[in-house]
Amino acid sequence: MLVNLIEEAHSIFDELSIFEVIDLDRDAATTKVSQLYKTDNIEMIRRYLDIVDDIKALI
Repeated sequence: MLVNLIEEAHSIFDELSIFEVIDLDRDAATTKVSQLYKTDNIEMIRRYLDIVDDIKALI
């Protein structure tokens, strides 16, 4: 399950390690992803961070 979630996260932002945002609160993680990928696509960021939240719940 964990491996599948990590793969799903990487399918959204393929170069971003979940470890870059896993310890951040949602607002800080949103800002970081937006800056790293230079995107304002909030839906894609939200999907990514939802997966990160699911990963947090498993570890």
